Amino acid sequence: MSRALSCLALLAPLVCGCGAAAPSSHTACAGDALGPPGPSLLSRTRIVAPTTVTPLSPEAAAALKPRSAVVFTAGGLIYRGASAGLVVEELAEDGTIRELATLYLTSAANDVVIDGGFAYVALGPTGVAVVDVSSPFAPKARAIIDTPGGAFRLSLADKLLAVGDGTAGVVLVDVSNPQRPIPRAAWQSTGYVRHVVQRGGVLYAAEDGEGVAVLRLGPGDDLRLVTRVRTDGKARALALEGTRLYVADGPKGLAVLDATDAQAPRVIGRLELADMARDVVASGDRAFVANGDHGLAVIDVSSPSAPRLAASLPADKPVNRLHLDGNRLYMANDAAGMLVVDVTTPDRPAQIHPAPTRK
Repeated sequence: MSRALSCLALLAPLVCGCGAAAPSSHTACAGDALGPPGPSLLSRTRIVAPTTVTPLSPEAAAALKPRSAVVFTAGGLIYRGASAGLVVEELAEDGTIRELATLYLTSAANDVVIDGGFAYVALGPTGVAVVDVSSPFAPKARAIIDTPGGAFRLSLADKLLAVGDGTAGVVLVDVSNPQRPIPRAAWQSTGYVRHVVQRGGVLYAAEDGEGVAVLRLGPGDDLRLVTRVRTDGKARALALEGTRLYVADGPKGLAVLDATDAQAPRVIGRLELADMARDVVASGDRAFVANGDHGLAVIDVSSPSAPRLAASLPADKPVNRLHLDGNRLYMANDAAGMLVVDVTTPDRPAQIHPAPTRK
């Protein structure tokens, strides 16, 4: 259900049963807690025209534009999800940032993904904005995918947009024609879906205290729960790398799952960290974790059953989200904006932006 948020609101901080016996935290379970069928969610997902948003006053823009929830890069440009909406920027060789454009939106941006000249921006209760960024100096909202819950995080594969829709679960939308998206399938969670990743018709949903739900998209766009994997904490974000699934598990740090059998992943390792694990990305034998007030944690996962902390990098404000593009790691740094880090040598992360102060 759509609703616009006021500028003041934008400043606000951004149980699965398997029978009588309670499963252990590593037990995969399915069957009992399926939730209501998806079609009711699907019928409540609508495509509507975007709302015209009046540009903010200079004072409001100065307060809301720097607050970063997420960063995505494409075509050499930076697309930053901020409390004001979508900010398009470029990073100069000297580490300075130049703003190209800002598209003010009705709600704070929770997530951004880019594909083929279009950005998809998760806007919480407003849904998902489809934004034409073919001209980065003049982005234009073309449609709103009004989802039944609160669009929190997104993933895109083979023109299928998966929306982690909070209490409403998961919504899949066909964006083969971005300006005419088609709701395709939905699944009702019994928890709160914070993130979804997908590969080959299998989806993994981070369900907070419920752990990780494994879903399968079958014939007739039938999206069903295959199993659940309990984690010890609160699953907030996921990263697929090869046959491993990494879980940012909130207060319990990083969980490592073996997903060799895509539909039956199992926990094989974990590492507790100094703060809440809020996001995770991975490359090779390193996982990078957004560790809240403790900045960035670099985890050596070469031995997945015994991950270890290899390096850390402090930040002035909480680090909430990460985006890895080659050897550059982009960190959404809340009110401090964005950090860009060179991870060519992962165990010695070097800050590029803001340029480090010389001592």
